[in-house]
Amino acid sequence: MNKLLKNVFIVVLAVILLGLTNTTYAATTGSLVLSKSSDTCEPGKEFTVSVSVSNFSATSQEMTFRGKVAWSTEKLELVSATSASGWSNMSSDSRFNKSTGKFNLDNDDGVGANSKVFDLTFKVKEGATGEATVSIVNVDMYDGNFSDVSTKINIAEPVKEDEDPNEDTPPASENPPAEDKTDTGNTQTEQKPATSDVQSETSKTDSKPSGNDTTTKPGVLPQTGVNYFLWCGVAICVLSAVAIVVFYQRAKYIARRQK
Repeated sequence: MNKLLKNVFIVVLAVILLGLTNTTYAATTGSLVLSKSSDTCEPGKEFTVSVSVSNFSATSQEMTFRGKVAWSTEKLELVSATSASGWSNMSSDSRFNKSTGKFNLDNDDGVGANSKVFDLTFKVKEGATGEATVSIVNVDMYDGNFSDVSTKINIAEPVKEDEDPNEDTPPASENPPAEDKTDTGNTQTEQKPATSDVQSETSKTDSKPSGNDTTTKPGVLPQTGVNYFLWCGVAICVLSAVAIVVFYQRAKYIARRQK
């Protein structure tokens, strides 16, 4: 009997131990999300990429988050990495290696279903063009593995200092602004003659004939016109006289023949 009880006790103990060793926990589920402060950035400017978890399942357990940050090193410069509240301080090389991009963070306060893990600040290098990529790879959080995620930044052409793309060129004015002739004290104001003086000078100028001036007084025909009409009159008189003489001689001749 004692032997039977002993065997039963051993079996029960073995089952209890087996159950304890095979206790399982629900695997961590969810996904990583990258959000950026801007889709486009100019050379010399900075932008931020935030790393967060989405639909995270293990909200009350202590977490360990390991992985690596990868970026286009020929176009981007990593300025800083800042962990969110509750996570290990990323300023420590043991938590984040800026050269390799590897991180190893802990959170003892529990991770929310949708919460930020850390921020990355990058600066676009001078002369960079096209697109740049920022990625989180080789991620391991608690007992779950997450898929790699990445995002792209469009590098805009720098704006020249003497150009403003948002400023429209104003249309040219049809009426140019009047010239400012205000006397500042050092500039002599041009004295314009009075209207009566201008008229007087004009009349004097008109009264002086030039060498080629054929202008005559009102009511008197030019000399050239008088000679023309005079000679026309003389010619008409001469022709008339000749015609009378010819007519007379012909009439006289006819009269003689009739006798």
